[in-house]
Amino acid sequence: MSGLQGVGLLLLWGSACLGLPGLVRGALVISGDQEALQKRSTNEDMVEVYSVRLDCTVTSRFAHTVMTSKALNRANSSQEIFFEVELPKTAFIANFSMEIDGQVYVGDIKEKEKAKKQYEKAVSSGQTAGLVKASGRKMEKFSVSVNIAAESNVTFILTYEELLQRKLGRYEILTRVKPKQRVQEFQIVTNIYEPKGISYVDAHATFLSNELLPLVDKRVTDNKAHISFSPTMEEQRKCPDCEGTLIDGDFLVTYDVNRAKSQWDIQIVNGYFVHFFAPPDLPRVPKNVVFVIDRSGSMSGTKMAQTREALLAILKDIHEDDHFAIIQFDDEIDSWKESLTKATKENVDEAMKYFSRLGHIGSTNINDAVLRGVNMLVKDRQEEKLPERSIDMIILLTDGMPNSGESNIGKIQTNVHSAMGGNMSLFCLGFGNDVEYSFLDVMSKQNKGMARRIYEGSDAAVQIQGFYEEVASPLLLEVDLRYPENAVDSLTTNHYSQLFNGSEIVVAGRLTDNDLDNFMVEVFAQGFDEDFKVQGQASAEDWDVLYPDEEYIFGDFTEHLWAYLTIQQLLETSKSGTPEEKSNATAKALDMSLQYSFVTPLTSMVVTKPDTEDGPDSPFIADKLTEVDGDPHFLIELPERDDALCFNINDKPGTIFRTSWCSRTANSVNLLLTKDRSLTVTLKDSVKFVVLLHKVWAKHPYHRDYLGFYTLDSHLLSPLVHGLLGQFYHGIEYEVSELRPGEVPEKPDATMYVKGRELNVTRGWQRDFRTDVKNGENVPCWFIHSNGTGLIDGDATEYVVSGLFKTVAYGQSYILSSAKLLFSGRLVMSGLQGVGLLLLWGSACLGLPGLVRGALVISGDQEALQKRSTNEDMVEVHSVRLDCTVTSRFAHTVMTSKALNRANSSQEIFFEVDLPKTAFIANFSMASGRKMEKFSVSVNIAAESNVTFILTYEELLQRKLGRYEILTRVKPKQRVQEFQIVTNIYEPKGISYVDAHATFLSNELLPLVDKRVTDNKAHISFSPTMEEQRKCPDCEGTLIDGDFIVTYDVNRAKSQWDIQIVNGYFVHFFAPPDLPRVPKNVVFVIDRSGSMNGQKMAQTREALLAILKDIHEDDHFAIIQFDDKIDSWKESLIKATKENVDEAMKYVSGIVDNGYTNINDAVLRGVNMLVKDRQEEKLPERSIDMIILLTDGMPNAGQSNIGRIQTNVHSAMGGNMSLFCLGFGNDVEYSFLDVMSKQNKGMARRIYEGSDAAVQLQGFYEEVASPLLLEVDLRYPENAVDSLTTNHYSQLFNGSEIVVAGRLTDNDLDNFMVEVFAQGFDEDFKVQGQASAEDWDVLYPDEEYIFGDFTERLWAYLTIQQLLETSKTGTPEEKSNATAKALDMSLQYSFVTPLTSMVVTKPDTEDGPDSPLIADKLTEVDGDPHFLIELPERDDALCFNINNKPGTIFNLVRDPIPGILVNGEIIGDKMIPPDGQINTYFWRFGIVHQSLGVRLEVSTQDIVVLQDGKQVKLLWSDNASVKGTNVDLLLTKDRSLTVTLKDSVKFVILLHKVWAKHPYHRDYLGFYTLDSHLLSPVVHGLLGQFYHGIEYEVSELRPGEVPEKPDATMYVKGRELNVTRLAERLQEDVKNGENVPCWFIHSNGTGLIDGDATEYVVSGLFKTV
Repeated sequence: MSGLQGVGLLLLWGSACLGLPGLVRGALVISGDQEALQKRSTNEDMVEVYSVRLDCTVTSRFAHTVMTSKALNRANSSQEIFFEVELPKTAFIANFSMEIDGQVYVGDIKEKEKAKKQYEKAVSSGQTAGLVKASGRKMEKFSVSVNIAAESNVTFILTYEELLQRKLGRYEILTRVKPKQRVQEFQIVTNIYEPKGISYVDAHATFLSNELLPLVDKRVTDNKAHISFSPTMEEQRKCPDCEGTLIDGDFLVTYDVNRAKSQWDIQIVNGYFVHFFAPPDLPRVPKNVVFVIDRSGSMSGTKMAQTREALLAILKDIHEDDHFAIIQFDDEIDSWKESLTKATKENVDEAMKYFSRLGHIGSTNINDAVLRGVNMLVKDRQEEKLPERSIDMIILLTDGMPNSGESNIGKIQTNVHSAMGGNMSLFCLGFGNDVEYSFLDVMSKQNKGMARRIYEGSDAAVQIQGFYEEVASPLLLEVDLRYPENAVDSLTTNHYSQLFNGSEIVVAGRLTDNDLDNFMVEVFAQGFDEDFKVQGQASAEDWDVLYPDEEYIFGDFTEHLWAYLTIQQLLETSKSGTPEEKSNATAKALDMSLQYSFVTPLTSMVVTKPDTEDGPDSPFIADKLTEVDGDPHFLIELPERDDALCFNINDKPGTIFRTSWCSRTANSVNLLLTKDRSLTVTLKDSVKFVVLLHKVWAKHPYHRDYLGFYTLDSHLLSPLVHGLLGQFYHGIEYEVSELRPGEVPEKPDATMYVKGRELNVTRGWQRDFRTDVKNGENVPCWFIHSNGTGLIDGDATEYVVSGLFKTVAYGQSYILSSAKLLFSGRLVMSGLQGVGLLLLWGSACLGLPGLVRGALVISGDQEALQKRSTNEDMVEVHSVRLDCTVTSRFAHTVMTSKALNRANSSQEIFFEVDLPKTAFIANFSMASGRKMEKFSVSVNIAAESNVTFILTYEELLQRKLGRYEILTRVKPKQRVQEFQIVTNIYEPKGISYVDAHATFLSNELLPLVDKRVTDNKAHISFSPTMEEQRKCPDCEGTLIDGDFIVTYDVNRAKSQWDIQIVNGYFVHFFAPPDLPRVPKNVVFVIDRSGSMNGQKMAQTREALLAILKDIHEDDHFAIIQFDDKIDSWKESLIKATKENVDEAMKYVSGIVDNGYTNINDAVLRGVNMLVKDRQEEKLPERSIDMIILLTDGMPNAGQSNIGRIQTNVHSAMGGNMSLFCLGFGNDVEYSFLDVMSKQNKGMARRIYEGSDAAVQLQGFYEEVASPLLLEVDLRYPENAVDSLTTNHYSQLFNGSEIVVAGRLTDNDLDNFMVEVFAQGFDEDFKVQGQASAEDWDVLYPDEEYIFGDFTERLWAYLTIQQLLETSKTGTPEEKSNATAKALDMSLQYSFVTPLTSMVVTKPDTEDGPDSPLIADKLTEVDGDPHFLIELPERDDALCFNINNKPGTIFNLVRDPIPGILVNGEIIGDKMIPPDGQINTYFWRFGIVHQSLGVRLEVSTQDIVVLQDGKQVKLLWSDNASVKGTNVDLLLTKDRSLTVTLKDSVKFVILLHKVWAKHPYHRDYLGFYTLDSHLLSPVVHGLLGQFYHGIEYEVSELRPGEVPEKPDATMYVKGRELNVTRLAERLQEDVKNGENVPCWFIHSNGTGLIDGDATEYVVSGLFKTV
């Protein structure tokens, strides 16, 4: 229903934020919450961070860290400067201050609500700053910004404290440093003082190179350690020629203390004591452990594999005195054995086999699984099967929420706690981000255990093993530490269920008498074979004896340690205790947080900023995470229908829903506040919101105050508005029928037809409180069950956002907040421009996305890419995959890289890849390398968003030295969760050998290269884990940095050739075996000019000496060296006898550099020498003449015009000899040499400067050292083939191959004659024979190795390459013709070449008419099945595929009002390839019009019409016209059927005839809809749902997988979809069709279509969903 005026909507018990358009002003919250930080643009190049210092002082395990950062704004205007730091998760911030131009601003800790009120008081001051947190494994990120005047300084000082926890026998101090630039004064200093002595200290960093290792200064005495690291600016440099810093990662200090024989370490300082208890040399207590492992469906894939890997390792190390059991569960519970079993070798081996078979299926029944483990332990205890002195524990590993059996987490916790009865421990491992971790955390702590989150990644198995190691060796049970009540009070926890090896118990307390010097301490526990009991006197030592050096002491550290530990434990109690315990703990934790100035979840820190031009001081507020409560009820009033719809969304407290967003802005706002009742927000020329406050009795035991949210004038919002409420602002079409009794008598059920679904709904009512806030008014409505499923777009979870001011869709969010006096009086605020306010009592969000427009040119030119600054640390590349498919030497490579922007703001993300120079590919910028060219593309990605780059290129592999080489350059720059290189090779004639290696492969990684080879197929894959990619054991860097190389060759048939005919094209590979070599006559022309001095000349000499050593004795050779003078070793060529070679080597050794560069005369000297020796018959008749020129520069002596030199050389050679040019270094004029060599039957090669330059020279010579044939002519019948690629070659060298491709004039041609003529060693070479097409399934039996019409693409690739060569070297007419033809083919086959560029234009998305699009939009389904929705009013179209197995029948159109139904059945290819990836097409349609009594079945064979009991059958081979009472049929032979339904829609069905001999494809149908506006508003189906239009916007264009197919972001139905620009075929021309540009929606149209594609599957051709 569209055009509704004043649609009323209700949000009860919800939270929301209102976004005000315009520039956001007001102070922002400095907080630990996941809130967005609105950052102003900063010119980072003008901000110099000149000092970073991290001082950590550790005294008796308590760490006090001060981070100081100093920055200078060098710009001539004020700028926002950011201070970012990552802190340990267990730390409390103790202080934060800023110094700006000598003025210090210090933070003040306040109770959270008071801090917010102070914040509200300053909201109108116009300041902007903030601090946010993003969690990692061990760290949390905090950042703060401040606006600094031009040429001003700012100093940030942050202080935090934490108690170091002992794990596996050591304490760890982790400091994350990411300065992002080199810093003048950079220093990390850690001072440790442990009164009882330090047993060891170690320091390392993930970024430490060998050069920086000596910079870590480590000095250790008995009880003190000093570690410092302070590199200079130069030492911080990432590489010699770059400005970046290598300091980027973690600096770690680990240590342990001496364990005194007195069994403890008690320190009494200043009225407080701390007791560290970790006695040495205790025997371990046996444990009885039940592993309870989740095998539900969500554990599939990597999770389950890593779980198996970890458990196998754990079992391998389990102690032989332990007992264990294994339970695996989904919705069913399975035990390995009925009782626990002793960990003998035999039992462990059996268990490992059992674990290896661990599978995954089903849902998650945590309750019964854990109780099974408890019962097993209880039963074995009762039957005395377990050692008396042993510890019972359950280790639960799960990745999800309980959704089978008992699913109420509170009841599960009660059940488990009751069953365990305090007699055993529960340890919970929560795998992944989706697990309900708080549930596991509370449940474990209720049962004497602990929980740990296992982060998904390649090291997940290591995390699981690491956790087990912590609990693997219990030493003591039920540890009770006792202190005299008259001496100490305010104790922290002093009873622990267990002490594990490598850990430590810490108890702190306050002395009742500050002057007390000693007191008695007792410890009781259960040990291995007897009770453990120690007692003794704790005595205070003199301060100057205990802490002789105050450098290592900070304040009253013992008191702070006690306060820290007390608050931590109180906060734990506030989560897991009884209601009374929770209340008391919260109150006490708040008091202590304020007293000791700790930022906790109960407190905030207020930092007042300095005055600026925007207004007076305003505060920062530092907070921890808070939650909101509620059970939102949604009401959609539809006054034009006198009806309403309603639904609930049930989710856990703290969930934030996006209620609405739109793309329009408003510039002003009016606020009307009525005391304790309502706030009316009126946006100028836009919507009006009413927010109601529902006050609840303060003493109510459960309920609390909540808000209601109403929208008025919603029709003023744009058609794109969306959200849980927003999607209904422009109405909704539905029908209700079939009323029936409901569960409650006064609430009947009915069937609702909406969005193509049939929903069971219930008639109920909701309250509208606008007129009566207290009681409300009942509004009858249709209640939609299951969280509104079927009514709302998508699933309710898709509307959950990560923060109160976050949006699901990309765009800006604006904040509406309120001041202190809200609801305490009447406040009217009008005309505010971009007011920033905070709603303490609830909020809602109106997102106003800004659409980005522009164009991006992707081309093969050397265009610069303007890069914006990127925080690379916040860009995680989580997947890199390279898939190369080689079929008959033609390689098709797809590079896929997935990255995530983990930053809290949008970033430029770069995709860089090195491609083979001979490949055709779309690129943005290009820089050349030896064999590769670098292509990079950047795209701006929103915060917390993903981007996937997919790049495809193709090349014909060239055979050199008897092998084909596939070179892949991989430089991921970081370890990658999913890294894989896969190469599949298929050669129909067979593969003779395959090898794979890499420049970075170590011995450890060699086994990871999986190489499988059969007769004609090869599969090579390389997929190291995250851990295997690690550069070194303690560093984060990756060792994958270099070239991965696959080489292979094919079997050489005795028939002298390999000709393949496929799909109307042929390719001829010619490299006959066992041919004798043809002698060569070679003149080496060597540049000795001044620019060749030094290493170049030395390497040239080295290469020539090696070449001369290997020159064949049948060859003749000469040497010419030149600068501005030309010198010949001898006047003629001489035979390569041993004596002559030895003499030449001495001559070469004496070549020295000097003078200028006269290339023209040097080459002509060589030409004349060859001509003269030919004339004098000094050379063998059957031999090849060649000149090899090596130079490093431009001609600058003699003839220096390169055009004239090329003309002179070409004229002198006369086509009788070959010229090979070697260009040494980057300064050479390579294009000059390239053209000149190709003009003279040769080729050029660039020799790159480097230590291997001599090897490059030798390698080139080896390629041309052994000619086999001269003047090779490959002939094919003119009446059989056309469009040949080059079929005449001057020479064929040993180890190379000639490739010719062409097109058959007749697709049905099965064979033709082939002849090859050439000059051989002692006679002419001539072979001829018949080229025959083999059956496709014989030639290519496995489609896994085939891609598309590869033979045609190989022909096109080769043709374009050769045309481009001709366009450089031919006559003017040849150049012109070749250029034109190459351009046409480049466009036709979508290759980016020097003649083409790819332009990606971001469309203009300015709104046209606001009304929904109306009918007469052509919709179609055609091809595999391809769905096309044309939108003529937008001059645009949408398209998508639905992939399913053959035989599936889809509902395409369903209109319940007239009773129209159209279903279509798909059919597959004739043959199913082994990988199961088949093409499907529609081959049969069923059309029904119930009201008219018409039924049609249309297939590729015939058409059957049934009307009024009469049946008519038509064949596609007919032309026919049938006119009936209610339907007209027009049949065009073998082409189309037009179905016109009376007073209704018109359908057109096209028949696509396919070549009968095609090995796979078969005839199929296309289906088109015309006059769709004649159908009712509730029409639905895969096509029908679009008949009345769809609202969407497209922005953020970026390079796609294929050059001509860019990707973009589509905003539709409240979702952001990645779409691709395609050109679908509109089949008005049945054979060729017309390209219709459209936006392709991936994943079966998910996000565009309502629901899931499977919901449209029906059971019969005339069945409904």
